[in-house]
Amino acid sequence: MRFTIVPQLAIDDVAEVIPNLVFTLLQGIEDNGNLTLSAKSAGVSYRKAWNLITYWSTRFDAPLVESTRGRGAQLAALGVKLLSVKRYADAQGTISLQDAIAHIQSEMDSVLKQSAGCNEIVEVSASDCVCLDILKNLYQGETSSTFSLGLFGSQTSLSRLQTEECQIAGFHLAAGSLEQGYCKSFSEVIDLSSLSVVRSHQRMQGLIVAPKNPLSLQSISDLAKSNVRMVNRQSGSGTRVLFDLMALDSGLSVRSFQGYQDVEQTHAAVCAKISNQQADVAMGTQSAAAQFGLGFVPLVNENYYFGFLKRNADLVAVKNLINLLASPVWARAIDLMPGMTAAGAGEVIEKFKK
Repeated sequence: MRFTIVPQLAIDDVAEVIPNLVFTLLQGIEDNGNLTLSAKSAGVSYRKAWNLITYWSTRFDAPLVESTRGRGAQLAALGVKLLSVKRYADAQGTISLQDAIAHIQSEMDSVLKQSAGCNEIVEVSASDCVCLDILKNLYQGETSSTFSLGLFGSQTSLSRLQTEECQIAGFHLAAGSLEQGYCKSFSEVIDLSSLSVVRSHQRMQGLIVAPKNPLSLQSISDLAKSNVRMVNRQSGSGTRVLFDLMALDSGLSVRSFQGYQDVEQTHAAVCAKISNQQADVAMGTQSAAAQFGLGFVPLVNENYYFGFLKRNADLVAVKNLINLLASPVWARAIDLMPGMTAAGAGEVIEKFKK
């Protein structure tokens, strides 16, 4: 007999779980554009389906479904987002629960505030970094806007910027000889000549290891040893790009590494695996290692940027971000974090193409 864990979404204040039937009905409406067909497919009466959708629309104080006479039904913005976060929760079996919760909370906050008629929502897709929550809180404290943050890899974030799924994309690349390799990877998903960037911070990437580094790991080459288990980052992440470039520089095939296909979505998730002795090493940031009390072997200094399309340089959201990154408040916050510095933060580079 096999068991599985199925994520459920609940409203915290009353711990009221949103029934899976709600998501089944939303999926049916998305597929068929009709609540009657959706209810029939779910095996419930139209009245029950309608009552359930109405109840949860009331709980959220925003509609899940929009109906038009003669044109059936379609998902409202909240319905689309709710179905999206449920799919995300179902798909993230390997991500840490706290990371999944943070992502889902951010997604739901943005659409609920939009439904409630709140001020401007700034859509940001960004590569994982421990300072992003601080940035979000500072931005919202300094402006009247909502900072809707979605965590993606660097490459994926830039891809979302190119397709205008976000206004701002956070990404990182190594300084020095590896920079061109990063830019080649990024150019696969975005026209770099269309990109302007603002510097956010510098951070140290390297090997996250168990306390005191019991396997004495010092380089990428050491990870190819038969007794070393690594945990990797997902495809599309800047850290995965960095690892692959450094492996190539060392003349090693990715097949040399035990655990290369074992992937996690965030620095915190790989740290959790190492803390739980499920892996020996991962590429990651010094600040993440310090948060978990793990060992760290520095390898390369990186620049973290926020990019925006040149034609959007005059957006209020972009100007607000630039001002915040150039402020002493941001510098003080960054300089408190291990392996990070705010040197050059707020500097705008209008022609990023390398």
